[in-house]
Amino acid sequence: MINFKIMGITPLLLALLLGGCAKTSPKLYTEGTLPPEPVKPVLIEPLEVQNSKKTVFNIVYNAKSKVVDLNNYVNSRANSIDLESNPTVVIALPIDTEGNIFQGDFHGLDRSQAFRTEGYINESEAVVEKELIRFGFNVVDRSRFEAKLRTTRETSRVTEDIAGKVFQVKLKELEAKRNSGAITSEEYITQLSELDANQKTRKRGVNELVDMSELIRAAQSEGVQADYILQLNAIEEYSGYPLNLPVKGNREVELYLEDNPELRYRVNNGIPSDFTTGVFRVVFGAKLFHVQTGQVVWSGTHELNSLNVEDIRASFHIIKKDISTEKINNEIAALNQEANQAYKKAKESQEALRSLYFKGSKERKYENEDSQRIQESRFLSSIQEHESIIKSRNSQLEKFNLTPRNYNDKVKFDYEISDLEVKPDLNPLNIQNDPMKERAIRLHREKLLSETVRSLLATIRTK
Repeated sequence: MINFKIMGITPLLLALLLGGCAKTSPKLYTEGTLPPEPVKPVLIEPLEVQNSKKTVFNIVYNAKSKVVDLNNYVNSRANSIDLESNPTVVIALPIDTEGNIFQGDFHGLDRSQAFRTEGYINESEAVVEKELIRFGFNVVDRSRFEAKLRTTRETSRVTEDIAGKVFQVKLKELEAKRNSGAITSEEYITQLSELDANQKTRKRGVNELVDMSELIRAAQSEGVQADYILQLNAIEEYSGYPLNLPVKGNREVELYLEDNPELRYRVNNGIPSDFTTGVFRVVFGAKLFHVQTGQVVWSGTHELNSLNVEDIRASFHIIKKDISTEKINNEIAALNQEANQAYKKAKESQEALRSLYFKGSKERKYENEDSQRIQESRFLSSIQEHESIIKSRNSQLEKFNLTPRNYNDKVKFDYEISDLEVKPDLNPLNIQNDPMKERAIRLHREKLLSETVRSLLATIRTK
């Protein structure tokens, strides 16, 4: 038996001590209780930044032959050329005294009834001569014809008096046309000015006028004896003639637009739907006179442009640049980081709960009921806090995992579209100090003139 008195502890004190001893808490959880599992985030894959891509387009506009319109030529019913008889022909060519075709500023010739009678006019006559020979004519040398023409003119004794009478006759004819309404007042003024200018300049020199009667007499003379005279009414050439060509409809361009729907044909910016380029244009008009009868046996006009004789190529390129992927990837990185942080917080709470659940599955002793009540309250509050964290983070992570991943649809591009380059380059201003371009343009123009003349001469009726 314990002697409390001997120990110096009174029974009352012992009762108090025993009354304040530890209290045992019952188990709150069974052994092995597991905390909620955090939702694992499915991270968004960053997009691959697309490198700038250059696409080159080459559009070929194939040469389109153009036949002479039926309304642009006529043959005399009474005549047809017998090529087997080797007919001879002489050329009467109109000129512009300021600048001839293939010379000067390339602006072409005005329509004029002036016929130069001294030597070759220029390369245009040489082209016409070649095509006449190719057609089947024998072409009389200009020098021989010129000599006979001089003799004819000098022996015709056309005095100023006679010229004045001719002028008066032509003036009356012109006035009659105006009075009858055959010509307008504007045309009357223009033709009157030409008639007056012709009257004043009837002399040998650079701007001679030759009546067809003189040409016919010279063509009939011994040593020439031409069967025909080819009177050229017009040889006009235009450089920089505007030609509109389409881009819209080209297969490669249309496929590119299908793959890049944000790109459109140009309004202010975009792919050009068409373009205009400067090319050459030749107008050729002529009459064929039968020397013996003076009859016009054939008359015609024709015109061609560069695309009628040569392929034209247009090229341009588009550089496609990715302008949004970097920004989108920054957005994706921020969302992934936020999801990772939420998952980390949930995992920390999971580990904390695991420890608390283990502790709650054991008996816990406290000094007294008050201490028990306070500590148990804190224990349960901590559990609830971590369970709430996991629940909240899981809700956040589930929402993150359900986020649409269509970031590729948000990618935007910028397009740099170059100017069109047209070949052949038919701008005469670009041939300076470039012999190759100069030669290319010269050959092209010769080809264009030759084809225009050849096509028109082919309409002459032959036996």
